[in-house]
Amino acid sequence: MLKKILFRFFMPAFIIYTLIIFCHPFCPAEPAGKGQIIAHRGASGLAPENTLASIRKALAFQPDYIEFDIHQTKDSVLVVIHDESIDRTSDGEGEISQLRFAELKKYDFGSWYNRSFANEKIPTLDEVLSLINGQSKALIELKGDREIYPTICDSLVEIIHRHKGRAWCAVHSFNDYFLKRVHELDPSLELQKLVFTELPFIPVYIDNGLRFGSLEKYNNFCSTVTFQHFFINGCLISDMHKAGLKVNVWTVNDSLKMTELFKMGVDGVISNFPNWGGKK
Repeated sequence: MLKKILFRFFMPAFIIYTLIIFCHPFCPAEPAGKGQIIAHRGASGLAPENTLASIRKALAFQPDYIEFDIHQTKDSVLVVIHDESIDRTSDGEGEISQLRFAELKKYDFGSWYNRSFANEKIPTLDEVLSLINGQSKALIELKGDREIYPTICDSLVEIIHRHKGRAWCAVHSFNDYFLKRVHELDPSLELQKLVFTELPFIPVYIDNGLRFGSLEKYNNFCSTVTFQHFFINGCLISDMHKAGLKVNVWTVNDSLKMTELFKMGVDGVISNFPNWGGKK
């Protein structure tokens, strides 16, 4: 049974990877500009992800952006966490959407990473934006979907406005509905589209599903398309730049690979280790 599951998952990924690497026409690297460093879930290679400790660590290296994820609790509080459940990163269990914020505050979100971070609590979006406060840009990933979180976009935009964050807050997501809804609520906010890749020769790309069409359409409301770094190449970078879109990649935890990607023409790199490319 396990072999069948692995085969069904890995074979399509292998075929896609082979198509992109071996079938895509060669394109030379673009002239490298000043690459941006994006701290992934704070400095998640140095502290427990998506905690205030991780955000503080990231701020110390002055990255261009600090990226983190948000979900919405049962009582509509926006909290900073990657997974839909608290099982992996806390000593508790349960789905975020089924737990109230007061319940979440009982759990330890630091010890799973290291005992020195014991009793680190799940932060709210308000707390994280108060901490960042424009020192770096905040890059907020909207997780889930509108069936689970029907009001998450409205709450997000309201909180950004409360923190006077239009100039230093950006939003990214795999979910097109979320991106379009945020754009409707405030067209001035920077938006970035998350994808795995775009296939060569045919108008198909992969985000949280297989989609028909070109990524160039996102230049209507997004500044950037962010790719999984395994699937990036010179032609994709060139195509996106010609369409007026910047290119970021996720998640790169090798300093040599980071340098290689910047030389290729990538605009920004998301990394768990902002100390490798930060300004300090």
